[in-house]
Amino acid sequence: MFPRAKPVEKDLPDVLLFYGEGGMGKTRLSRRLLKIVEEEATFEGKFHTLFLDWETQQKLNLELQVGHDHIHPETILAVLVLRMCQETGQSLRTVPLHILEL
Repeated sequence: MFPRAKPVEKDLPDVLLFYGEGGMGKTRLSRRLLKIVEEEATFEGKFHTLFLDWETQQKLNLELQVGHDHIHPETILAVLVLRMCQETGQSLRTVPLHILEL
């Protein structure tokens, strides 16, 4: 048996990222989890969610069409920030400048 890990106190959010080959059910699982969190009273007010389908994002962003090993972390961050702004209605002008300059 392994010793029980001590709970970690943190201010950072937990993030779920699903990765794998196409057709294995990542999108379906993600959408199902999103529906559960958004519709079941047990989870009301406990989660902030953002659904982002990378396949769709690849079609919209040329910098994601270069192959998995050639995508820059800055590109991923930019896609995430843009999607969060779209979801929340927040303007890109309110995003800290150092993030936009990546």
